[in-house]
Amino acid sequence: MPRETTVNTTCSTCTRQLVMLAYQRSFWFRLLREPLKFTMRAWVRLANIDLGGYEFATPACRKCNRFYKNALKDHSAFFCRLNDLINPIFDKILEGIVGQEAILDAKDMAKNRDQPKPPTNIDQWTSI
Repeated sequence: MPRETTVNTTCSTCTRQLVMLAYQRSFWFRLLREPLKFTMRAWVRLANIDLGGYEFATPACRKCNRFYKNALKDHSAFFCRLNDLINPIFDKILEGIVGQEAILDAKDMAKNRDQPKPPTNIDQWTSI
């Protein structure tokens, strides 16, 4: 179902920056996040949700999971309920790994629409 209007998704925190840091600091964080990421992306595809109507702040934002998550929130009440249960736990774990200073930096990054500095392997980075 194609969107007729552009949806402007403004982020208050650069989640990609926090996830990259968490992946560096914790080997097990990937084991927690990857199944959630896969499920959201598969759900978007199976539900045939078009992400083309979402506006990306920077090119680095294009494959951020936030857009998949927002699309699911826009289209699925069931996903909203699941997110309300899982997201607070996930956020608490992520905050414990990266720390408050990194969260403040990620908020500044989103506010200023700065792009996270990608690792040298850009293909691996865009899959985060």
